[in-house]
Amino acid sequence: EALGGGGGGGHGRVFHVLPARDDFSLDLKFKCGGRQHADGSFEAWDYGKTVFIGDGVHQREEFFALVIKTGILLEGGPGAAHEAEHLLKQGGRVVPVRVTGGAAAGLSG
Repeated sequence: EALGGGGGGGHGRVFHVLPARDDFSLDLKFKCGGRQHADGSFEAWDYGKTVFIGDGVHQREEFFALVIKTGILLEGGPGAAHEAEHLLKQGGRVVPVRVTGGAAAGLSG
């Protein structure tokens, strides 16, 4: 239901799905576009609709694997590669846009 219908603020169907907080990611210097606060919580994006799912990046990844049938992979690092692998294991499809580099080009395993 959180991702159903509409889109946010006149920006089409752009969704940013973040964990409500993730203390572990602070240790990894994962800043999710520089929008993670010192207390581990994340800031909503200023366009589209930001939806907070789970108590960490790993729970957010599990959520994606369960509800998304096809993912488009642009750039990305090891985290994006892990998320794509999780989706494939759940029977989903991943469309990598190789020209964007990173995980999409197979550079992260």
